[in-house]
Amino acid sequence: YALNNVTLPHALRIADLGTGSGCLLCALVSEFPCSVGVGVDCSAAALEVARENASRLGFADRSKFVQGDWLASLDGVFDIVIANPPYIPVGDRAGLARDVSAYEPEGALYAGEDGLDAYRTIIAALPSRLSNDGLLVMECGANQTDSLAAMLTGIAGDAALFTMADLAGRPRGAGLDRREAPRPGQKKD
Repeated sequence: YALNNVTLPHALRIADLGTGSGCLLCALVSEFPCSVGVGVDCSAAALEVARENASRLGFADRSKFVQGDWLASLDGVFDIVIANPPYIPVGDRAGLARDVSAYEPEGALYAGEDGLDAYRTIIAALPSRLSNDGLLVMECGANQTDSLAAMLTGIAGDAALFTMADLAGRPRGAGLDRREAPRPGQKKD
């Protein structure tokens, strides 16, 4: 989802779920100079790397990192929520490329029988945590975009539901854009 589509008129609160190295959160606070962000990860080691990256890039004062479980670890409402949770089905373990399985912890890769367990947890908590004019962007596996979009349909309301492709044109994500929702007294075209 293109950053040039994001033109919210106020300081943004950003949540990065599954932050890992913190690179996406740092990119967003760089693009939105009045923003503040929080990255969540279950890995203490990943969070240390994220803190070091934010500090080295000059974003330590506008970013924090929390060890925990998705949105349950955070307080408040967010204008942008991005998520890159584990999405590989546990049954795909044997066929996973060695260059992935050798360097990533299992908790960052596998998410239940269909690979969608983390999305279920995040989406269940999301309706009250995304601002009325907020944006949600979630990465997923190439064969999961339709399933993720269907899950988001259940909470979309009047928000615009979208899917995204990677640079090779493969479907790799879905999200909600509440900025496209009609405001009270306004009808959606």
